[in-house]
Amino acid sequence: MIYRCAPGQVSYGEAIGILLIENYVPFIPGDVANATTYDYPVRFQRISGVTHRHLFSHDLSVKEKVMEAALELKKEGVRAITGDCGFLALFQEEIKEKLKLPVFLSSLLQLAFIEKIMSAESMIGIVTANAPALTDSLLEAVGAPQKSRLVIGGLEGAKEFRRAVFDESGTLDTDLVESEVVEAAKTIVKENPETGILLLECSLLPPYAAAVSRETGLPVFDYVTMIDYVHSAVVKVEKDNYWFTGACLDTLRKELSRADIKDATSLVNWVRTIKSPAEIAYMRQAAEVCEHVMNTAIESIKVGVKESEAAANVYHAVVKGTDKVTGDHP
Repeated sequence: MIYRCAPGQVSYGEAIGILLIENYVPFIPGDVANATTYDYPVRFQRISGVTHRHLFSHDLSVKEKVMEAALELKKEGVRAITGDCGFLALFQEEIKEKLKLPVFLSSLLQLAFIEKIMSAESMIGIVTANAPALTDSLLEAVGAPQKSRLVIGGLEGAKEFRRAVFDESGTLDTDLVESEVVEAAKTIVKENPETGILLLECSLLPPYAAAVSRETGLPVFDYVTMIDYVHSAVVKVEKDNYWFTGACLDTLRKELSRADIKDATSLVNWVRTIKSPAEIAYMRQAAEVCEHVMNTAIESIKVGVKESEAAANVYHAVVKGTDKVTGDHP
């Protein structure tokens, strides 16, 4: 196989690129900005000079900085680009059109999908970092359902979340934040019993999704559900193979954590259409064994011979092979 260099690219295998704003919080496993969250390699790119304060205030003056960082990810060979703040939706359309790559900057983009999988009477609950900043215009930008179908709960008043994220205190108490996130979700459901699905907008919230689902009994979408979904679309493997189990795939991802796993369906079969002299020699040997097995089967299948006995003869011929060529297990 011949590999070709991509111009200007110095590393390979990172299909998902993630734009990171300058928000100084301990990003724990499960967070969008923690590489251990993923079962596949990702590439991070800092958006220099852009903070959560810019995004919460809908400051469009930072658009070029966001664009520059996105272009850098494209240059480094990623195949799809996301972000680590739902309010990056401000720049979704322009960056998508400029890059000509799959771009999914905000977890809120899942709202349109969620609307289509639930009944018309159900409500969608959103737990967001900053409810006042989640304006109608921003929701419209992500193609969200009508506001009447949404219930929004914000964490801007949650003491520990605000201290760690808004004020960037430098520490994060996960137990306290989990209780605050769960309480926000439970309040949504209590005040709106028709809520059928929850979406955690903020990229720091996926670590608490399991607790939210457990306490509310509802399906929970978050940033990582979206990223995993897109990754499954841009990186494929040949799963329809007798010898390739789910455990094999897990092992590949674990042991080749920096690899870009691609769909190789039928690749080997196409490669095999061109045979080397050595391959042809092996095929002739295999044909000898096959002929021996078929002859054994024909000789064994007779009136009065038990099926198990005929099968045993065939298995023996397969494993033993011929006097010249060894066999193998069936």
